[in-house]
Amino acid sequence: MTLSGKHVAVVGAGVAGLCAALSAARRGARVTVFEREPFPPQDTPSAIAGGMLAPVAEAEHLPLAFGPLGLEGVAAWEDLLGPAGGYFRRTGSLILAHPGDEAMLERFALHMEPGRWEDVGPQRIADLEPALAGRFARGLFLPEDAHLEPLSAMRAAGAALEALGGQIVQREIREPAALLGDFAHVLDCRGYVSEGEDPDLRGVKGEIAVLESREFTLARPVRLLHPRYPLYVVPHPGGRFAVGATAIEDSADADGRVFVRSALELLGTAYSLAPCLGEAKVVGLFSGIRPAYPDNLPRIAERGEALRANGLFRHGYLLAPTMGRAMAAHLAGEEDPAWPLFAGRMNASAAPA
Repeated sequence: MTLSGKHVAVVGAGVAGLCAALSAARRGARVTVFEREPFPPQDTPSAIAGGMLAPVAEAEHLPLAFGPLGLEGVAAWEDLLGPAGGYFRRTGSLILAHPGDEAMLERFALHMEPGRWEDVGPQRIADLEPALAGRFARGLFLPEDAHLEPLSAMRAAGAALEALGGQIVQREIREPAALLGDFAHVLDCRGYVSEGEDPDLRGVKGEIAVLESREFTLARPVRLLHPRYPLYVVPHPGGRFAVGATAIEDSADADGRVFVRSALELLGTAYSLAPCLGEAKVVGLFSGIRPAYPDNLPRIAERGEALRANGLFRHGYLLAPTMGRAMAAHLAGEEDPAWPLFAGRMNASAAPA
């Protein structure tokens, strides 16, 4: 079924809201997205993200049933960003550990589906990432992973929505259900902003450093496994790199600033990955609050006449395209194959926290 002629409101222009809006517009709906900040919003988890799309590696944190949804998410971003000329690379990812921590590679591999990753030695690591040659004896290469640059992805999604007749309006909506007098359907995609209305929702503080270097290069995201401070580095355009690691289970300091301890550990671990990053420039240190449920799985729920999507946690760009598609199908009176996962019917098979 289509949504032709239906006027749909989406509250929140983060990655969840944009993907839901696009899915509804592709079914023929007239879509208006409400966002309290200028678009694209700069201080949201969707903007403060590495942009790593890791459907295979995320098996460590997601039930196996979510794996195909992650692959669909990668394909959806490739379809959107490729024709639009946006930054998207499907070059896989590389997982490394220092010699004393190599047992962590074996434990990590236990979570992944056989045949979808490659155990690599020093020469293969050097071939994949010459800047890391000679520094690591062993790693895991995941060829199906990809990465994007978050702000350019959000802009591309916004442009695609406008091309379908949708619009993004800067306006804060505190009670999405109040829009139902003017809209046929309302999708609440506000993320952590709605914490007070959802007792199960919590905020997890994520921190990220953006570095710039003309000497250091990466072709793909690199994860460094560490017993205390695991790290990821994601290449972005213009010689920039998103460096992230922290997940702080305390959202009380949701002011966008980074703790000194976190900054030191973040930059120090990046230096241990590649000492030449000691000469990189720090473009900025950023933090954002990611919405998460106790099982760390995303949910779609009906709240009165409005439909709420939340809890994407660390899986925003990976799962938002499929989540948005499931929401639009529900509005059209259909059940998307992914709906049972997001609607909680299969959330009992939860991943480890």
